[in-house]
Amino acid sequence: MIAVGALIALRNTPSSGVVVGLCAVAGILHGYAYGESIFGAEPTPLTAYLFGFTVVQLFVAGIAYLIAKKFREKASEQALARRIPHRRC
Repeated sequence: MIAVGALIALRNTPSSGVVVGLCAVAGILHGYAYGESIFGAEPTPLTAYLFGFTVVQLFVAGIAYLIAKKFREKASEQALARRIPHRRC
């Protein structure tokens, strides 16, 4: 993800394939790290860990959704403002 951010910051728009590839590698490494942290755990702590992990991930996804929705609404308003000429009385 840092690589994608760096490419965007440098104004070098990566192709969709590059972004998907980098995200896939990041996802695999991320999943492996979480899997290693719970491997061999007892059932009760494992259940609590997975429940807490799920709640946190839902919260993060919800916040990301709200931020994206706000940006999308603002972009739509700006596009609409550009299309409709303002009339002066």
